[in-house]
Amino acid sequence: MAKHTAWYQLNFGWLRPRPRRRFKDRLFRFLFRHKKDLPLKTAIANAIDTCIQKGILEDVLLRNRAEVLHMLLTEYDEKKHRRDTYKEGYDDGKQAGYSVGEQAGYSKGEQALLEAMIRKKLKCGKDIAVIAQELEMEPAVIQEIIERISG
Repeated sequence: MAKHTAWYQLNFGWLRPRPRRRFKDRLFRFLFRHKKDLPLKTAIANAIDTCIQKGILEDVLLRNRAEVLHMLLTEYDEKKHRRDTYKEGYDDGKQAGYSVGEQAGYSKGEQALLEAMIRKKLKCGKDIAVIAQELEMEPAVIQEIIERISG
């Protein structure tokens, strides 16, 4: 867990992680856009003002403006934030890839099982209509599978 996240949980424990993350991302996007022209403290103060004007955690920023400013100045690490953001996106993409791959694997496994059952029933000399009835499928579907596996 990042150091600044722990600080938020300690001091603003009633905040949920998702809105806080979206708030920080918006704040830092604004901050980085203006960081080159302004001193860091001024850029952070401008970012906080903009968030207040746009209603992004307005009540928290109005009550704890000095604490938030201090935290951003002392505990924020730009490289670490970018690395963490990249890692979160990478992990989400990796998990989505696993889910898609897992689903594709199940589909292929079910198809392979069906083909194996049809082969076995054909070796026993059963007719397409009998195989379709036993597997509770349409004879046309069984015929397509037979053509595919014998072709």
